[in-house]
Amino acid sequence: TAALRSGDQTGRHRHVSQIARGILRAFDAPSSTATLEVIGSPDAYLTAVPVNRGLAVAELVAGRIVLLILFDEHNPADAMVTGVF
Repeated sequence: TAALRSGDQTGRHRHVSQIARGILRAFDAPSSTATLEVIGSPDAYLTAVPVNRGLAVAELVAGRIVLLILFDEHNPADAMVTGVF
């Protein structure tokens, strides 16, 4: 477990459980969500993952490597794409 914390809108803290890389499979610009494959877990496809709105939409194309933060290791849907390589 990483020692990083970030505050949510309710003022509580969320612990970062895991930082991972993924392969972007699809990006939905209107909802700013992505479908991706977690690298090292070829059967782990995540859908409707929120994407940092500060990332350039032009960079979010299928096949790109993304940085993924998983806040709850028991709930992979509780994640966010925070960077693109």
